[in-house]
Amino acid sequence: MNERSYLTELTNDTKKALNVHELDGSVLVQLAPGQSFEVKSRSAFTAYARWSSCRWTADGKVHLIARTDFQEPERGRWVLRCLNQDGAPTEFRQIGEERVALPTGIPVLIACPILDPLVRFKELTIIRKRIQVKADEPGYCAHRWVVRDEKVPRADSELKALAKIIDDLGKK
Repeated sequence: MNERSYLTELTNDTKKALNVHELDGSVLVQLAPGQSFEVKSRSAFTAYARWSSCRWTADGKVHLIARTDFQEPERGRWVLRCLNQDGAPTEFRQIGEERVALPTGIPVLIACPILDPLVRFKELTIIRKRIQVKADEPGYCAHRWVVRDEKVPRADSELKALAKIIDDLGKK
């Protein structure tokens, strides 16, 4: 079998050290300000295999360059696209039996187990949202910022197919 590898250049253009995490939460590498590092993935399932370059910039953004010849691996029917848009530098979510690390700005595709409550969704985005709260003074509005998971449901046809599969599993 021909084993493929994926070289990705990781660059920290921020003014502070940056921990780059793999999907299991382990620190892949710590980048000092201004440092670049090439990482070689031996699996298409790693967090950075899809990208030829990941650059963290001083404005808090991550600039990704997609690998042009990347073939998305087969993950099964129920894939959940996750994006930590506004959360902590690395947020963690439980998907099935796995605790998955979601680095800010890096889209992650996860095979969602059929019985996980998240299987009903095709996307999960961690966002920062301004909400209205009760003010201390009558006649005034107060607001605060919260970090939330915003979920996009699957199409009705997919949800019906999912319900049938789960129902069939329950009959066994």
